[in-house]
Amino acid sequence: MTLGAKNTQMKYLDSLRYKDSTELLCSLLRPLFRPRPPRLEDWRSILILKPCCIGDVLQSTALVSALRRALPQARIGYAVGPWSRAVLESNPKLDELVDAGPIVGGRPRPLAAYLRLARRLRRGRWDACFVLERSPLFSLVAWLAGIRDRIGPDERGRGVALTVRVPIRPRRQEAEACLDLARAVGVRVEEADLRTEFYVSPSDEEEVRRLLPPDVGSLVVLAPGGGINPGMALTAKRWPPERFGAVAATLASAGRTPVVIGGPQDHELAAQLAESAGVPVINLCGRLSLRGCGALLRRAELFIGNDTGVMHLAAAVGTPVVALFGPTDPAIYGPYKVPHRIIWHPQTCGPCFRLKQRPPGCSLQCIRAISVEEVEDAALELLHERV
Repeated sequence: MTLGAKNTQMKYLDSLRYKDSTELLCSLLRPLFRPRPPRLEDWRSILILKPCCIGDVLQSTALVSALRRALPQARIGYAVGPWSRAVLESNPKLDELVDAGPIVGGRPRPLAAYLRLARRLRRGRWDACFVLERSPLFSLVAWLAGIRDRIGPDERGRGVALTVRVPIRPRRQEAEACLDLARAVGVRVEEADLRTEFYVSPSDEEEVRRLLPPDVGSLVVLAPGGGINPGMALTAKRWPPERFGAVAATLASAGRTPVVIGGPQDHELAAQLAESAGVPVINLCGRLSLRGCGALLRRAELFIGNDTGVMHLAAAVGTPVVALFGPTDPAIYGPYKVPHRIIWHPQTCGPCFRLKQRPPGCSLQCIRAISVEEVEDAALELLHERV
């Protein structure tokens, strides 16, 4: 075994030991916090706590809508970090955004960071908190903030300080898992029009207008990057950029204009895509803000991309999605309530996303098994349905 393989295997084993030690500590603390029924009739202010990440925050907007509909007079706030704040800034169903700070991701945060967040939340005098983060530290933050009713998922017994502990159903879609928390306290969420949401502002639309040619036709947006969040890089999610290029060429021959988006770190991927396409491609990689991407996606006929926050952004503005999955499970992380096609070739070793890293000997076959032809067929099928 090579040194690199040994290091990978050690990290894998360490991740399992960490999970076991965390769950052991949770089991010891759990009896100190007793569940109790919530008092919805007393809820004048409700907080949702989810610092990160973009896709997860977007998935939770269905819960925001459900709470706003059920409790129209309540003050509803959302504690979110700087990485994901942009997707909530123009949401009219929220009264307040609370700065959660960069507390998720990166190196382990000191206890003082969680105490500062608890003090910040205490100043809001919230009656209830939906704790969407599954780390036990965040239920403890809500408890330290003096919030009486604390509702959240109880994954592997980690909902230590919650007053309403909601079991996670196996392979539960993330937006539905958020809505399960509302169901658990008696909020009706069965309305068919509940979906994830992103609200585009006039300035977002103007940002897109400045970058697109005035005579541009029907747009198809491609995103070859993704998999980067605070503290985690899962580039195994990415389908090869040259295959995106081949799809772009087919769509161009079908009369669509391919547009490539991504962050500044995705410039090389975008360049490889454009070169492989061999047709004119509008490259907006690194030139659009996150909110500008939302405005572009709302204008587009179709989005094609990996399992990323931008995929959920496309779904939140109602744009059909071709979603390419590898190490993550589309039953959990797939687009919600939007026309879509999911392409996934699961392997016996996956999905491995929960480990936050590839298992030893991984060949990325789960994502590489996706062919150009099946992506083209899915894209053309969805475009045909829109005609």
